Amino acid sequence: MNRIGTLTTDWLNSLRRRVEAGELGLTAAEAQARDAAAQQERAQERRHLQAIERARLPQRHRQDAARILAGELQPSEIWRRLRTTLRTSPGASVILCGGEGSGKTTAATGWALERILDGWSVGYCALGRFERVVRRHDLREQLEGCDLLLVDEIHRMAGLPDWLQTPVTGLVDYRYHEQRQTLAMGTIPLKTRDGTPDLTGVLGIEVVKRFSCAIGTQEGSYR
Repeated sequence: MNRIGTLTTDWLNSLRRRVEAGELGLTAAEAQARDAAAQQERAQERRHLQAIERARLPQRHRQDAARILAGELQPSEIWRRLRTTLRTSPGASVILCGGEGSGKTTAATGWALERILDGWSVGYCALGRFERVVRRHDLREQLEGCDLLLVDEIHRMAGLPDWLQTPVTGLVDYRYHEQRQTLAMGTIPLKTRDGTPDLTGVLGIEVVKRFSCAIGTQEGSYR
């Protein structure tokens, strides 16, 4: 195809897109403003996707949380209770407790996805793989400095060697003093009479006192 033919095809394609978008009848300035707004929206979507990738949120929990936010899945009990708590205290640091499959990490991930849309930076780590954080200075800086941190598998704290327990405690303590939100999730049984989790024996008092509250659920798998 020669250059004129190419330009004609491009023009026809542009015209078709304008017809589909309902742009005919707009002034040049109005059409230009709409195009600029669409470009800004696409750029913002790219930034959001990049922020989600940087957060390293687990893929399965990202998918489940996105489906709940879209109304395709019903939220778990702990999802609803976390939202109730954080609507009252949006910056609170919370420990989520309950059995496997009760939706703890998905609930925290849903909150994280919404905060990313608000422009927050988010980080994620799991204590079962925390050795990697200790050995990488860039990861430690990300987890210390992000607006919201998700700490998964917090129930493993008591089983960590001292050389790993110390940096975990230091991370939680640092974020507390910097007033940055932390959500921790763990398979911690609800032992007390009123149904709240007994955390001190699992996490230690220095960690527990850096959180505003704990939310526990007896609910099993919500899927």
